[in-house]
Amino acid sequence: SMGQTDRTPSGHVTATLPNGRIITPAGNWVQLAPFPFALAVRPDGKQIVAPSIGWPFSLNVIDDPSSTSPSVHRIPAGKKNDPKIQVHIGVAYSPDGSLLYDSTGDSGAVDVYSTRDWSRVARIELDGQIAGKSYKESFSAAAVLSPGGRFLYVLDQGNWRVVVIDLASRVAIASAPTGSNPLAIAISPDGQHLYVANSGLFDYQLFGGFSASDL
Repeated sequence: SMGQTDRTPSGHVTATLPNGRIITPAGNWVQLAPFPFALAVRPDGKQIVAPSIGWPFSLNVIDDPSSTSPSVHRIPAGKKNDPKIQVHIGVAYSPDGSLLYDSTGDSGAVDVYSTRDWSRVARIELDGQIAGKSYKESFSAAAVLSPGGRFLYVLDQGNWRVVVIDLASRVAIASAPTGSNPLAIAISPDGQHLYVANSGLFDYQLFGGFSASDL
């Protein structure tokens, strides 16, 4: 979110941020929908997708980002929200760039889009049974692709876990606890280690013996 923009005598665009600081980027400005919280670069470097969690909830698609005049289109177009477009802070391209994996946040899923026409080709639910345990009210957040592109690792902020999705079958096949309030995820270049950053300190346990009528 930016405040007022202006140009220096040399032609560079400057912006005054809401906190009063002035910034002058070295490159170009690309205007997006409000509150872009993440981005993914297509493997060939010729496209960037950034989900915005302002209004409307949207995917910003930036073509030729390194050119002097990158083109931008928004899904959905315009300023009206489309309930079918659900985003949060997790986006990742398939290795060939033909698919985009998009975490949907509160609906607890990953939408799969074709980058050819931006149609949704699949939805992968995080809720359900894994290894004999049932999960519900998932909140899909940050995501990272395995180096070979076979697995997608997604943070579930509703259940404080990382979910493993087999992209060949498009099914969640495993999960592991992360600790309190997982926020970000990264993977080692060899694909052998996941790193999760938590933004909470304590994992509170249910204290039994009380019911709503006792309050």
